[in-house]
Amino acid sequence: MKNLKKLDFKKYFKEIFKKYLSEKSQKNVIKYAKISKKIIQSKATFLIFSTICIYLLGAFLAKYILNLQFGGWEKANEFLSKNPKIAEYSQIVTILISFLFVGIFRNWRISMGILFSLATIVMYINTEKMASRNTPFLPEDLAMSGEAGGLASMINLERFLNMLFTIAIIIIITIIVNKISKKIWHFKFSKKQKIAIFIPQIALILICAHFLNLHTLEIRNLSGKGTFIKVENLETSIDFTDQAYNYRTNGFILATISNLQTKTQKQPEGYSKEAVQKIVQKYKKIAEENNKNRKKLSDEKVNVVYVMSESFIDPKLGKHLYDYGNKEPIPYTQEIKKSQSSGWAASSEYGGGTANVEFEALTGLSNFFLNSIPYTSIVSTNKDTPSIVKNFNENGYKTIAMHPYNRNMYRREVVYPNLGFQEYKSADNFKNNSKIDNSKYISDESAFNEVLAELKNSQKPEFIHLVTMQNHMPYDNNFYSKHNFSVEAKNGANPENAKTIQAYLEGISHSDKAMKNFLSEIKKLNEKTIVVFWGDHWPGIYGEMFEKELNKNDIRRTPLFVYSNFKKEKQDLGTSSLIYNQILALNSFDSKLSAFQYLLSDLREKYPALTKQFVKTDEKSDILKDFEMIEYDILSGNKYSLGDFYKIK
Repeated sequence: MKNLKKLDFKKYFKEIFKKYLSEKSQKNVIKYAKISKKIIQSKATFLIFSTICIYLLGAFLAKYILNLQFGGWEKANEFLSKNPKIAEYSQIVTILISFLFVGIFRNWRISMGILFSLATIVMYINTEKMASRNTPFLPEDLAMSGEAGGLASMINLERFLNMLFTIAIIIIITIIVNKISKKIWHFKFSKKQKIAIFIPQIALILICAHFLNLHTLEIRNLSGKGTFIKVENLETSIDFTDQAYNYRTNGFILATISNLQTKTQKQPEGYSKEAVQKIVQKYKKIAEENNKNRKKLSDEKVNVVYVMSESFIDPKLGKHLYDYGNKEPIPYTQEIKKSQSSGWAASSEYGGGTANVEFEALTGLSNFFLNSIPYTSIVSTNKDTPSIVKNFNENGYKTIAMHPYNRNMYRREVVYPNLGFQEYKSADNFKNNSKIDNSKYISDESAFNEVLAELKNSQKPEFIHLVTMQNHMPYDNNFYSKHNFSVEAKNGANPENAKTIQAYLEGISHSDKAMKNFLSEIKKLNEKTIVVFWGDHWPGIYGEMFEKELNKNDIRRTPLFVYSNFKKEKQDLGTSSLIYNQILALNSFDSKLSAFQYLLSDLREKYPALTKQFVKTDEKSDILKDFEMIEYDILSGNKYSLGDFYKIK
C-alpha cells in the first residue's frame, strides 16, 4: 500500500506512452485528446447531455412515483407491464413537468432534485392518508393545508424518518452531480448571451405548459372537449365513486390529473326551470296538506341538539378481528338504543372526512352525487345552501355550532355562517376545556358541559350542533392512566394493531360515560329537548374490515339514536343516511316540515341508506331523479328551487 501511494501514475503513463508510441502517434493522440476535450466541454455537448438526462430522469420519475405508491419496484413494474398506455401517458406527463422545472430553475440537476424530493413528500402523504383513511391524497386536500399542523402528531414515525432519509439521499446525489457537472462544464456568459439564453428559457416554459395543458385537458375536465388525449385512448376509465380504486387502477399520476379540476355535479338529464318547478310545486302541495295536522316549530320551542361524535362506533361489528372479551365498552349507548328511537347512521366515510358527514346532516343534501369536499368546494362560496339551521333561525331559535378544536378546519369559520349559524364556538372559546389524563383533545365530558351551560343560560329555544374531538386519531395507550380492555387480534388481523384498538376502546368507553351524564342532565331540564346522536365514521385502524368484514358495509355503520326528555318513543331507524337527520329530529316532536323535507321523507322510504356504498351509482328511480335535480339546482344550477321550498312555514 505504501508503494502504491508513492507511485506517480501520471509519470508512469507518460513513460508507457513514450515507450510504445511513435512521436507522430503521440502527437496525433494529444491532438485528438484536445479535440475530444473541446467537444465534451462544448455547449452543444452540454445541451445534448442535459436533454438526455432530463428525458431519462423525467421518465424514471413516473416509475419512482409508482414505486412509492405500490410499496416496491416489483409491484410498480407489474402495474407498468399491465397498463402500458397509462405508463406511457404518465411518463410523458413527468417528462414535460421535468422540462418545465428546468425552464424555471435553469439548472437540470437542481430541478430534478427538487422534483424527486417533492414526489417523495407527496407520496409519503399519500401513504399516510391511505393507511389512516383508505383514501388517497387528492388535489383538493391542498385546501386543507391549515389542518396539517393539527395532524402532525398522527404520523407514523418510521415512515416519516424513511421519507427524510430518502430526501437526504436525493439532496446528496444532487449536490455531487452538480459539482461534477460544474467541473466539466464551466461557462461564462456575457450580458448579451444571458439575454439570448433567457428567450429560449421562456419558450421552454411556455411550450411545456402548453403541451401539459393539451395532454391533460380531457382527463382533467372529462367533458369530451379534449383534442389530444382522451380517457378511452388509455384503455381505462375514471371512477370518482371510489378514489382508492381509481388511484389503484390508474396509478397516482393519471388519477391525480383526473382530480385536478373540481368535478361539479353532472347536470341531470332534462334539467330546466319547468322541471324543477314541477318538483317544487308537487312537494309544496304535500307540505300544505300534511302540515295541517302538525305543530308550528316556533310554538313548540323544543331545544334540538345534534351530537356528531368523532369516530364513535359499536366495536362489536369488528370483534371478529379484534376481540376485547366480555366487557362492553359502550354499555350506556347499548342501553339507550334499546329504549329510544335508534339504528345505524350510514356514513360514506372511513377514518376521516368528518366534514362530508356533517354536510349531509346539516343540509339534507347528499354526497351520493358529489366527487369533492362540499364544505371547501361548494358551501364556502354558496350562501344559498339550504340547511336545518336556517329553518331554526326563521322560527326564532338561537343557533350555535360547537367544535372543541381548530376553528378553521374544513373552512368552518366561513361555512358555518353560510349555513346560517349565528355563533360558532371552537376550542379557543370553550370555557369547559379539560382533557382526560394525557389525551391531546378536549374531552367529550367537557364538550357536553359546554352544551349544557349554553342550554341553561339561553332565553331562547336553541339548536346546537356539537362536533366532538376526543376520539380523533392517534390512539395511544399513554393517553389514559387506566386500561380496562385487553385486545386480541384474530382471523388474520394485525397483532401490532391490537394495542391501538385497546387505546381506542378506552376512549369510547369514556365517551359513553360522558354521554350517560349528559343525557341525565338533559332529562332534568325544564325545557323540552331532544338529542340526535351519531358517530361520524369508523376510526382508521380497522383497515382489515374492507377485506374480512362478515357483513357487507358494517364499516360504514355507526350508532344512531334520537333521545327525548319529554316523550318516550321507540322506533327502529334501521340504517339511515345522515341527510334524514333533520326529519328524524323534527318528526320526534311532530313539527311542521318544509316541502324539501317532505321530498326527503319520500326518498327515505325507497333509499334509507343513500350512500355510494349502499346504493349503486347508476340507480335511477323517479324519486332519486327528482332529488338529484333539486340538489343539482341548488348547488350547481340556476337555483330555480330557492325560496319557500326549503322553509318551514
